[in-house]
Amino acid sequence: MSYVVMGMGIAVIAYFGQGRKLARIALRESEQRLRDITNTVSDGLLVLDRDGKITFANPEAQSLLGYRPDELLGADMCDLLHVLDDGKPMPRIASNVLNVGRTGITCYGQDELFKRKDGVLMPVLVSASAIIKRHQIVGIVVAFHDISNRKRLERELVRRAQTDVLTGLNNRRHFYDLAEQELARAKRYGKPLAMLMLDVDHFKQVNDSYGHHAGDAVLRKLSEVCIAALREIDVIGRYGGEEFVVLLPETDAHRALEAAERLRHALAEAEVPLAGGDMLRFTVSIGVSNLVATDADLDSVLKRADKGLYEAKNSGRNRVCVGDA
Repeated sequence: MSYVVMGMGIAVIAYFGQGRKLARIALRESEQRLRDITNTVSDGLLVLDRDGKITFANPEAQSLLGYRPDELLGADMCDLLHVLDDGKPMPRIASNVLNVGRTGITCYGQDELFKRKDGVLMPVLVSASAIIKRHQIVGIVVAFHDISNRKRLERELVRRAQTDVLTGLNNRRHFYDLAEQELARAKRYGKPLAMLMLDVDHFKQVNDSYGHHAGDAVLRKLSEVCIAALREIDVIGRYGGEEFVVLLPETDAHRALEAAERLRHALAEAEVPLAGGDMLRFTVSIGVSNLVATDADLDSVLKRADKGLYEAKNSGRNRVCVGDA
């Protein structure tokens, strides 16, 4: 009887031993399949522990970030990769990724910045999920991919929506947006503000005599001279046709007149090459206005600058006049 019991025991041990062996084989096969998947997906994959230390990085993550595996493993994600717009490390409390480790709430499709090994800030789309074992959060899985091309396209679309195609200056709509901001700031802090309105003298004659290509060249030259002659803080825009506007922040009446005269002289000296080798010169008339306490909005300042421009035109052109309040 004892031999029978012993035999049954051996059989049971062998059975469970074989079961454990099969389980180990199945686990190895499962791990291999997981490695194959993570090695071939097009997204970068990182696994973090709950404190944000990197414990795994797939080949795509290594390629996108420019790091070797030994440089990533054990590194703190916020210290090494996750950064703010200025390139400084993302504060841990503000990190959407690390918040997953604290809350267990998955984040989907977050626009973030990762810093590559070469120092380049790479915009990425990130999703992160908590790893939960026995009802405890033990880590975070992070999937990300490079969206640099998308961001470049978005910036280009914004630029086109805000920019005059011919001159490269702010278009009328964007000029208004920027000028409204400056107007609000000037009123809030009691700062002076001035407006210039420019118009090319005899522009129709330029088009009629030399063609529209020459007229376009005159407008492009005008924009170049304005950018060179004015300050970086000044807001320049094409108002329409051959009319341009310039907003001068923190500029009183005296300095506005000086800026207008300086600009008028610079434009009078500019030369536009023509097809035959000749040079074309042109002049502008400029109206000036300044912000006063009774101005309710931007249009009030613009209207006075327009009055000054009208007076300059009627007074013989190629001059600067101040619009009456």
